[in-house]
Amino acid sequence: MFDLNPDKLILFAFAVTPGVIAAQTYSLWSPVRRDWGNAIAEVVTCSLVCFGFWFWLVIPRANREYVLANPFSAFVVFAIVCVIFPAGLATGWYFARKKWLHKLGMAHPTRTAWDHMLKQNGRFYALCHLRDGRKIAGLFWGLDSFGSLGPEEQDIFCEIQYTVIEVEGQPDKIGGAVADSLGFYVKAKDCQHIELFRVPENSNEQQAKPDASESLDKPGTP
Repeated sequence: MFDLNPDKLILFAFAVTPGVIAAQTYSLWSPVRRDWGNAIAEVVTCSLVCFGFWFWLVIPRANREYVLANPFSAFVVFAIVCVIFPAGLATGWYFARKKWLHKLGMAHPTRTAWDHMLKQNGRFYALCHLRDGRKIAGLFWGLDSFGSLGPEEQDIFCEIQYTVIEVEGQPDKIGGAVADSLGFYVKAKDCQHIELFRVPENSNEQQAKPDASESLDKPGTP
């Protein structure tokens, strides 16, 4: 049988928790579906790295006597070793991959162009060309709009829908807002392609969200 005495449980917490925190933190930055084998391997690897870095601090304190005699000190050590350091390590690793390491041939942590589009363009007008030939336009702005990131199915919700002005021989234009619009939702797989247009810099929300009588006069092609 396992000998679950307090000292071993405390040491186990110090040895395993950092890997769990690091893996979960990295998943927040770069979501991806993992099988159980890879997930366990990542947790163990992260835990070993963290434990190897902090073993000199953990070993003398990972016992019941120290925890009971110095509860606040034990809490601080646990917070640093098991939460702050692994979360910071995972965050640093993500941004190192994003900013520099991908230039050396390592895979970029942003998995798809769709994810890149949503992360890099916080506010934009979208003109969606649907596979059935229809076109739909809208404004992606702030917390009232949403786009899914991998590994979930790619879709987008724009909080205001606009009319699309089509003139033969000319680029499509985004017209005025649809009256009483609450937005629209579309799946990326239902689109042939999606065109994005910048919201003018220094635009406030009222300027970016004209009413139905105003036209944005945004061309549908560059």
